[in-house]
Amino acid sequence: MWQRLNPGGVICFTAWMDYPVRNPLKILATIVEVLQQRGIDDPAKYIAAIRSWGTISFVLTKNALSASEINNIRGFCDSMLFDPTLLPGLTQQERTTYNQFQDQLFFSYVDSIFSPGRNLFYKDYDFNIRPATDNKPYFSQFIKWGHFFRLADFFGNRSIPFFGTGYLLVIVTFLQVLLASIILIVLPLIKIGFKGKGKAGILFYFAGIGLGYMFVEMVLIQHFILYLGNPVYAASAVITSLLVFSSVGSFYSGSIARNKKWMNRVWIFTILVLVMYAFGLSFLLQQTVHWSPWLRWLTVLAVIGVSFLLF
Repeated sequence: MWQRLNPGGVICFTAWMDYPVRNPLKILATIVEVLQQRGIDDPAKYIAAIRSWGTISFVLTKNALSASEINNIRGFCDSMLFDPTLLPGLTQQERTTYNQFQDQLFFSYVDSIFSPGRNLFYKDYDFNIRPATDNKPYFSQFIKWGHFFRLADFFGNRSIPFFGTGYLLVIVTFLQVLLASIILIVLPLIKIGFKGKGKAGILFYFAGIGLGYMFVEMVLIQHFILYLGNPVYAASAVITSLLVFSSVGSFYSGSIARNKKWMNRVWIFTILVLVMYAFGLSFLLQQTVHWSPWLRWLTVLAVIGVSFLLF
């Protein structure tokens, strides 16, 4: 977005002042990292932020803020009872003129993001506020497992659900599925007995298929969330395409299974496709993300079905 701005253009972000602070710091970290990657040595000259009692708004400019723009922002804050949080030439006293904090920790966090040691601040902070990327696009994943129990002790166990419990839900869901699998699969097998030879090989074979299927599925969904613009669309497209193409492949695999030479080719081709996805999928999606929705959906189908079509 910043690259596409006109010389006088701006980008505005507004977030709630949550406590403990997560969203404002992650937004600011994203802005600062973007400017640093674009060769801006002093990002503070391109960022302004104003704060009310409950929200904070960031403004990212294409060019460095001019003296007149800085004065206009100060005048706006005075007339509307906002406090400037980030502004070239800002003093500490100006930051809490109208909306007081119990302490100054928030401002020290903000200043740490601009410091050369911000990576150490990211590491030590109790929440994950590193910028989201295409490979880690989940902006609201703030929980750090290493800091989880410290947060529970400090804020109380009842406060944990308000910090973002996506990881906890995944663990609970996994335990539920594991219990259901034991009841519905393992216990009936124990009752009727494990008959036949090669039981360990069969277990390893089908477990490998299931795990491999899920790993590929999760990676593709993650990549297509940004591409299709919605997690529901990404999950629907990936799951539907995988089921359709894998079922077609399963239908035709009977004749291939009896040909050892073709089986070896399938193994090699599968590995090559996965390597191609790992190193080329992000580039392909970046080059086609501006296409119309229908073309992007067709691209998703083509990417997922490429192994079957080429085979």
